[in-house]
Amino acid sequence: EPPHQTQLRTLVTGGEVVPAGANRYRIKNLHVETFSENGSAEAVVDAPDCIYDDAARTASSDGPVKSQTPDGRFRVEGTGFCVTLTNKSLTISNNVSTVIRDAGANVKKP
Repeated sequence: EPPHQTQLRTLVTGGEVVPAGANRYRIKNLHVETFSENGSAEAVVDAPDCIYDDAARTASSDGPVKSQTPDGRFRVEGTGFCVTLTNKSLTISNNVSTVIRDAGANVKKP
């Protein structure tokens, strides 16, 4: 929506990209960064291997994935995932592990 129509929302990069069918690509060393409306980084997703579907704007794999906030205070990892870029969602299906650091650091005490 204006005035943010040209602003970067998601950046997808990889170490190697190979065609894998119509609108599909195999990406080695997937790295996804998402950004808020004000341009600040929201989250990072990394995976060693996945299939990226350009038409659906998804990246998925039955392999490992790691995601974290830029400050490292929230981290989640697991095996088997789907990243949906249109709504910036990450679904991890197996062996999910979550780490939350300093969760109470910004909580005001009565």
